[in-house]
Amino acid sequence: MVTAEEPAGSSRRKLLGAAATAAGAAAAGLVSACGHSSRLHVGDISPAAGETDVTYLNHALALKQYSVAAYTAATPLLRGREHIMSKHFLGQDLSHASQIMSLINHAGGTPNPPPNSYDFGHPRGSRGILQLLDTAENAIISGYLQLLPRVSPGVVRAELCAIFANDAQHVAVLRLGLRRDPIPDAFVTGRE
Repeated sequence: MVTAEEPAGSSRRKLLGAAATAAGAAAAGLVSACGHSSRLHVGDISPAAGETDVTYLNHALALKQYSVAAYTAATPLLRGREHIMSKHFLGQDLSHASQIMSLINHAGGTPNPPPNSYDFGHPRGSRGILQLLDTAENAIISGYLQLLPRVSPGVVRAELCAIFANDAQHVAVLRLGLRRDPIPDAFVTGRE
């Protein structure tokens, strides 16, 4: 609640600051639960463990490719802060896709190419576009929650956990843009 002594912008900044702090703490907790190496090197993956991970990593890549396509389509349609946010998240998702492709290659697999096109429907206005991006990010989170227990412990799992944590941050920011609670539960599930 905004008081007479506190301007509306100040209250909003406090809310966003608190949400960002909470999202950062949640992401740190997720990453620490997934693995604790501060220096991950793809060269540390054992080929035997990597072979069993290729199918899972290609599934993770497919989820990320959908998200990249969604941000690529959405970014030019957004304005102001939403455009900047979308462009930033697109850059991060491109980096994540590259990381996953490197893990697949190192494990002796071949990254699956993305489909030629995706059906994003016809979102209306910035709210519809943000909802599309939120849906894409939640699909990644839901998929990663299923994949993480199945991939090899160590570098592969830690890399996917770091990507997962970053996507959880994306969801929190997108939810703020949609004027929803950025952190509705203690755990990110992808079903929000």
